[in-house]
Amino acid sequence: MLSLIAFAFSPVFVILLLSILYAILVEVPSPTKDTGAFVWLCFWLIILTACFLTLAWVSYRAGLELWRLKRQGLLVAVFTMMIYLVAGIILLLIPGIWTKLTGAAVCAFSVYFLLYLRVPSIEQRFNPPAQKPGA
Repeated sequence: MLSLIAFAFSPVFVILLLSILYAILVEVPSPTKDTGAFVWLCFWLIILTACFLTLAWVSYRAGLELWRLKRQGLLVAVFTMMIYLVAGIILLLIPGIWTKLTGAAVCAFSVYFLLYLRVPSIEQRFNPPAQKPGA
């Protein structure tokens, strides 16, 4: 289930990035009138793009590794859920009902899967099989 969600979020991050870039680039300051604002805009666009593409790649890799039941996928998924928990807490601190509801949903999602991935029967599936002595 989590691997499917991780795979699904990979293109979602790219689409979200493109929609944010479109919204920002509609009102780009003129580089000849306000050079400082234009340089800062370019800097933050690069940071934003790098963050979203990194999240898309991490989601893809986590989904792939979870699907293969590799321990690395479990660790990446736990780390990613912690990042989402922090993002949800930040959203809870921003005023506005929709951001608070979004933050609560993100927090609930990440806490649920953090607890789910720590269930012993689930965690045991990701451990490599014990080798037989003498084999």
